[in-house]
Amino acid sequence: MDLTLDAAGIGVWEYDHVTDRIAWSPALCALLGYGAAQVPPNLAAWLDLIHPDDLPGLQARIAAALASDSPLYAAEYRLRAADGRWIWIDARGRVAQRDGRGGPC
Repeated sequence: MDLTLDAAGIGVWEYDHVTDRIAWSPALCALLGYGAAQVPPNLAAWLDLIHPDDLPGLQARIAAALASDSPLYAAEYRLRAADGRWIWIDARGRVAQRDGRGGPC
């Protein structure tokens, strides 16, 4: 799967809600011009890269995805690339695991 996504130029990221850690695929790093050591390490640092006009709506979508059994998180927003340009992102995802009360874990 990783080879297919890399060949298609599709960047992938993963957020661990419990540890507040973010991981980016090499393809996403390349797309945005960041080295592996420059990847935002947590949610707050990632949110700092979001265009200010897009931030409120994105935060609402994140909160909704974390709080519900919604099968899909979907958002379009601008993210600052390493060279300062704004890149449009079309993000899709889901909470991979929930605890007994339905919260993300």
